[in-house]
Order: sequence, then C-alpha cells, then structure tokens
Amino acid sequence: MSEITGNVYTQNRDLSYLRFCNRILDKTLESDLPILERLNFLSIYSSNIDEFLMIRIGSLSNIYKVKADATDWATGNLLVDQFEILFKYIKKLNEKAIIAYQTIMDDLKHHDIIVKKYEELDSNEKKVVNKYYYSKIKMYLSPSVIDNFHPFPHVNNLQNHLGLVIKREGRQTFGLLPIPQQVEPFIVLDKNSTKIILMEEVISNFADDLFTQYEILNKAVFNVVRNADLVIEDEFVEAKIDLSKKMRRLLKSRDRLLPVGLKIEAKASPEMVEFLTNKLELTNSQVFKIHTITNGEFINKWIKLLSTEENSNLFYDTFEPAYPKIPDQSISLINLVKSQDLLHYYPYQSMELLLNLIKEAANNDDVISIKITIYRLASTAKLIDYLVQASENGKEVTVVIELRARFDEQNNIDWSERLIEAGCRVIYGFEKYKIHSKVMLITMLENDEIKYISQAATGNYNERTVKQYSDISLITANFDIGQEVSQFFNEVATNNISANYSHLLVAPHSFKDRLTELIDEEIKKGSDGYILFKVNALSYSALIDKLVEASQAGVKIEIIARSIVCLLPGIEGYSNNIVIKSLMGRFLEHARTYVFGKGDSSKVFISSSDWMTRSMERRIEIGFPIYDPKIKETIKEILKNNLKDNYNGRWVNSSGEFEIDDSETVFDSHQYYIDYFKNR
Repeated sequence: MSEITGNVYTQNRDLSYLRFCNRILDKTLESDLPILERLNFLSIYSSNIDEFLMIRIGSLSNIYKVKADATDWATGNLLVDQFEILFKYIKKLNEKAIIAYQTIMDDLKHHDIIVKKYEELDSNEKKVVNKYYYSKIKMYLSPSVIDNFHPFPHVNNLQNHLGLVIKREGRQTFGLLPIPQQVEPFIVLDKNSTKIILMEEVISNFADDLFTQYEILNKAVFNVVRNADLVIEDEFVEAKIDLSKKMRRLLKSRDRLLPVGLKIEAKASPEMVEFLTNKLELTNSQVFKIHTITNGEFINKWIKLLSTEENSNLFYDTFEPAYPKIPDQSISLINLVKSQDLLHYYPYQSMELLLNLIKEAANNDDVISIKITIYRLASTAKLIDYLVQASENGKEVTVVIELRARFDEQNNIDWSERLIEAGCRVIYGFEKYKIHSKVMLITMLENDEIKYISQAATGNYNERTVKQYSDISLITANFDIGQEVSQFFNEVATNNISANYSHLLVAPHSFKDRLTELIDEEIKKGSDGYILFKVNALSYSALIDKLVEASQAGVKIEIIARSIVCLLPGIEGYSNNIVIKSLMGRFLEHARTYVFGKGDSSKVFISSSDWMTRSMERRIEIGFPIYDPKIKETIKEILKNNLKDNYNGRWVNSSGEFEIDDSETVFDSHQYYIDYFKNR
C-alpha cells in the first residue's frame, strides 16, 4: 500500500512515531553503548510498541467503528489504508528487534551473562529448575484443550500464553497454557543473577507433563494486545457515582476490550497463527512476529538485579544530580525565592530543593495554603508526605489529581485516598478535560499582606522519573503571576476555565490563540522574525499551518521535537525556513519550552503542553512566562545546545525520515550538562 499525499508539508503522526521507535531500535545496535543500556533500549522499544497498539491503534479502531470512511488529515489516507501502512511498518520494526535481541544476547555471553534454554542447563541447574517447577509453578498452571466441549477462553491483555498444536489418535487440535502472573518472569540460576532461565522456557519444557495424552507438534509463546483506550466520558452519564469508583470499574474492563494485535514467537506454525487469528477475530496484518520475549517485564527486573558494582562498566557512568546552587545553604528557601526566581534543570539538578521548599511551607506559620496539580507520581513520594504534614499543621491543602492519567490511574486513586484521609481537599479534575498542567501555589499572609510563591514545571512531580527525564522547573515570587495561578486554581475548583490571563497561557480556553498571536508577531518582522521551541510532539494542524505561514514570510524557525513530527521541514515554498531536530539518548527529552523573537525583547515560556490537538483542545495545560533576563538566557542556551547535539540528535528531513547530523565535532548535550553541574 503506497502512501497518499494529502498535504505537501505534513506527514502522518503515527508513521512519524514509528520512525522514532526505529531510532530506539538503532540504540540497541550501537556497539559503543554499554551493553545493558542497549538491553534497556530494547525494553523501551517493546513497551512503546505495546502502548502504541493499545492506545493509538485502539483509539483509531474506535473511530473506524463509528466512521468507516474516516481519513487522516495529514496524508489524505483512508483510515483502513493507514492501518495497513502502520501494521506493515511495525512488522519491519519487529524483524529488526529480533536481530537486536539476538545480537545483545550474543554480546552478553562475552560477559558471562546468559539467558539459558532448558537444554543448555547443567545437571545442577536442572535440579534447581525442576524443584522450582514442581514446588512453586505447577500449582498455578491451568492447561486447556480447545474443542467442542472446551471453548476458547478469554485471554487477558498482554498476559503471556503458551500456545500448542497437539495431536491424539490422529486428530489435531490446540492447547493453551497461560503463564501465571503470580510467578516471577524468570528463575535465577547463580548467586550473581548473571544466568537466568525464562518462565516461558521452563513451562514450555514441562508441557509434556501437562498434556500427557497428546503429541505436541508445535509450541510458541504469544500474547494478545487489547484496545486500552478507555472511553471514560460514557461513564459520566451516571453523575451520582464518584469518579474514583468509575475509574476502578473501568480499569477492570481494560483486560476485556477488543484485541488489536497478536504478538507471537516467530517459530509458531501457520496452523497456530491461523487458529489464534480466527478465535481473536484478527487479520494477518495484525499478527506481529517477535523475538523470544513477548514483553519487556523480564528485562526490567533482570537489569535491576544486574545493577551491581561488579557490572557498573555495563551501564552508563553514574552521577548524582546536583543540589541547586544557592548563596547561603542556611537561608530560608521561602526568603530565597522572594529575592530571586529559581530555575532547575532535571535530571542534572536535584528535585530536593523543591521538596524542601514544600516541607518548609508545611511548617511555616505565615503559609495559609498550598495548592498543586498532580498528573503522575512515583509509588513512594515525599511530596505527599509534606502535603499531608501541611494539612495536619492546619494549612489549607488543595490537590488537583488527575485520575485519568493513562496507566497511572490506580496509583493516583491510591494517593488521592491517602490525601483525603489526611484532611486535604482533593479535586479529581474536569469532566471534559484532563488536567495535565504541572503547577503549584504557596499562599502566605505576612503582616496582613498576601504573598505568593508559584512553581511550574514541564514534567511531573515524580521523584523516580525526574532522574530520567530532561525537564525544567521555575519557582517565582512574582505577585502578578501568583494572582493568575490563584485564579487558575479557583477556576478549576468551580469547574470553569474561561477567564482571560495576561501572563499565563491556559488551555483549552486561550493557549492556541495566544500562540497564534505570538507567531503573528514574528510574521510581522519578516526575515527578522525568529521562533525556537521544544516539544515532545508537533501534530496540531492549525499551528503547523501557522508555522508554514511564518516560514513563507521569511521567519527563521528552529524546532526540537522528540518523537511525533507531522510538519515536514525544507519543502520549497512552504517550510524551507524551518529546521527540526529530534533528541533521543540517555535521558528522555521532555521539556516543553518556547522562544519568540530575538535578544532581550524575546518572549520565553515553559509549559506542560505539546503542540498537539489533545493538548490544545482536550486538556487543561499551562504555559508559564519567564521574566528574569538571566533565566531567559539560560533557557535559550539549553535549547541551542540541544540543537547543537549531534550525538543524540537527528535532523528530520523533508521526507520525515531521521538523518544523522554529520557536524565534525561530536557534541553530547546530556554529557555536557552532567559535567557542567558536576563542576559547579
């Protein structure tokens, strides 16, 4: 199926994302990377493809059911044709992943790190595995034969299963054996965890023990990927039911939604593939041959076990995030923020200063309230401890926690319940919009005068991912900004986002209109105009058209977009004044940052928002202005170093493919900032 061009300067968002996944696979094959980091990139690839199928293909499937003649706005493709293009591309990626997996396994053997097959076990290892199987695994196994009296059972989302083609008395049929989720994904065979055998391999070896009356003709591990795009809005019909209860009910349904893909080992016979596709009502295009492992769970757990000093040379060099530099370590952080704005660049700088500020506010007599929006948190969070402490100290604590943060729903439900028990005021968000903004407000009453400390970030208050994601945080005591942040929280509390803001960009009410105005201001400058911004994804058609208009007016536009890029740069007469670079390396580039104009008069914002339709129209997002001249220059320097990065960076060409930046001097912005803050 060939692509249909709907617009000369746009490409399909999903194909763009899969091209980004291809870049992740490229990392797995880079021999200069530490071997266990290459294995980690393979796990990331596997998780990304699973999520793409569950969410994006799931969402498109929902659209297709309602409107079979739907088309892609960027290419003009019918949705049914777009499915074929995407499935074909995923198959190519999975072929590459099979090679990557085997290459990594071969390279790991040089370090005596081995995933063993059962037949490769020595006699002692077999004794260990056999004992483990009979004492800790067999009790959980539920084999079944599929025939007229044993219908095909429900297969849970992403749960590994062993499929079997079996034969008895000349009659061929099929067997099914779920890999129990109560057991670990592998058995460790040595004290250093360098040799393991996978649970699928163990159970497959003992299949004869369970299907004693049958001849086994073929065995293969598979799992089913189901649509996980929960249609939450439908649940609001029952208005009397609390959202947390609705979410609990919806989460249970995720395992039962319709299949969108079948991932199966390449050694599966045609008969097995045909049997499973018929039972699951899938087409051959939705069958994805994979490497030995059908998910990345074992990789993540194994890497944690291998994270020892003895194996340190197999990982990136470790570093400790720097505690942000302040003039006097003994000074009150509240007083410090009153005297100057503070910018923090994660993961190179620590989140501890922000947490310490919240802790200080929780115990400060002048503080009357703390308000914060939460989208994702770690499973353990000092932030929650300090908010609870503030509530116990008599502060008004308001937490807007988004229960619909995909795949973090249960975690957020659990945190919300703890906050409610501690006396905090908890708001679940809006009926129509996800609250994706990351903003906090500390309100103080000093000598009968209101004071504010506002904080905004490009990423979540997640104390685990803050060590892996590249994000920016700003803390300011600017009174005018504080007033608008206070107004924002009041609007959220009254379910009404409609006010006009002079300083903040707020979606969905005015964000896109304000961005359009800022672009128009640069268009008026012609060739003197300049736009530089960084996002995870660029797919909003209205803003893409506006950027093309700016390019046609001579405005120089430099974009850093990590993954999805629907805008094609360098198209003569349209986007020839636009360049786009994508960064992907040790850290996940996550900082949404916008610059409009040159020099001292430039306008700079940090934000939680990508330039996507969902961000502008279906989410509550905030863009935060930067007024401190030094901080503005620091942010511009970060963006310039991102553009300069030719180690982690790739240029997006006019066909939407990623091209190597062949600048003579190699520059790695991730290592640069590790060294920069270490030296400070």
